[in-house]
Amino acid sequence: MGQPMSRDVFRRWRKTIQRYHLNKIDTIRGNNRTAFTRHRKVSPENLLLQMLSQRGMAQRQEVKILLEDSGMSDIDISDVGFYKARMKYSPGAVKEMFEDFTDDETRIRKSEMRKFKSFHVFAIDGSELVLPSDTEFETIADIQPTSKAAPDDMPHMIKLSGLSDVYNHTIKRIAIDEYSHDERGHAIELLGSIKKEEESKTLVVFDRGYFSFKLLNLFDNSKMKYIFRISTYVLSKCRREMESDNEVDKTFKVQLTHANTNGFRNETELVQEVLSKTFVIRMAIIDIGKEEKEFLITNLSDDEASIEELKELYHARWDIETAFRDMKKCLKLEEFSGRRERLILQDIYACAWVFNMVQFIIMERKCSLIQGKKHQMKHNRSVAIGAVKRNLVKALMHPSSRIRKESFDNIIKEIDRYLTPIRPNRSFSREHKAKNHSRMSYRSNY
Repeated sequence: MGQPMSRDVFRRWRKTIQRYHLNKIDTIRGNNRTAFTRHRKVSPENLLLQMLSQRGMAQRQEVKILLEDSGMSDIDISDVGFYKARMKYSPGAVKEMFEDFTDDETRIRKSEMRKFKSFHVFAIDGSELVLPSDTEFETIADIQPTSKAAPDDMPHMIKLSGLSDVYNHTIKRIAIDEYSHDERGHAIELLGSIKKEEESKTLVVFDRGYFSFKLLNLFDNSKMKYIFRISTYVLSKCRREMESDNEVDKTFKVQLTHANTNGFRNETELVQEVLSKTFVIRMAIIDIGKEEKEFLITNLSDDEASIEELKELYHARWDIETAFRDMKKCLKLEEFSGRRERLILQDIYACAWVFNMVQFIIMERKCSLIQGKKHQMKHNRSVAIGAVKRNLVKALMHPSSRIRKESFDNIIKEIDRYLTPIRPNRSFSREHKAKNHSRMSYRSNY
């Protein structure tokens, strides 16, 4: 079953959370400089642990479980008082801690992180989140424009985008904005989080709808590599040329016209810059199954990636889709703690943090791929999420070292017990149908 996981990982995480609350207290307070200045029944550390461990239950039950798991069951605090305290906790601090945690763990595991040749492979995509019907998230929440319901019954939604490390199944960064926000804007924001020294080893994969000449110019000015799946109207002249010549992999030199700059015509300097350039673009046709052909464009050379490798890299992009699914269904992302904006933002960043925690635990097991009788096996992420949710607070923060050890062991035993086979090259037609929000669709493990 692989090498045993050291409890040093949880000790390190415990110290990390404690250090955050010692060094980042001003960030946690946000604009409320008087917050957490006096000793209270529940510390900021306890508030964060509740965000990380919440199970989509009623507020009263969430608080009861937190106090029991923290060895504080003798403390009497109302759910109203607890969530008033949470309202003082800046969601920006949760975001910053999630990002720092992810970057630190990635650096610590540098030698273990999977790559495509020398490239870290990321995907950028977005998903919508449905908010409580009586939400007070008025700053960026939109009414869903496509809803057929009466205006008063229309769901309020926001747009969530992520930068996902698809080979290591973690979320590096997330961005949140109004439902009608252009996903390309989020893409530019997320790409800005990649450090200059990391650009030459970064490859980013996009689905249809993301390509723009503004993004193309951003990549041209950096050392990053890209793969875009393009729609039928994009670079149509190049597409027709490939089809007429019966070619599947060809490099073009493309010069833009004023018509190509319509999306950013008000940015005069950018327009002049792109019109003065000649872009070198490689276009490839891949078979995605059922006799469907799709066009990819990239700045990877033939030596850096063959056409079959381009297909595999594009297929790896699907990991971000399953990440959003598991965050919503297994981590109950849309079952928010309340209707206030602060609580909703806290929940989103905490959910992404726990998602990465689970994946780093699986990675630590050093047996994500296990040879079975017929197929290679992997850990069941849904089961792992349930094990972490039930034992996280006890394993990290219970005052008894014995209980911390038992809770840690429970997580590892449960994760190792449930494995699922890897069946490569399976594909299913994507059905576009009404969403079924029944809990029977994806049952949670906690």
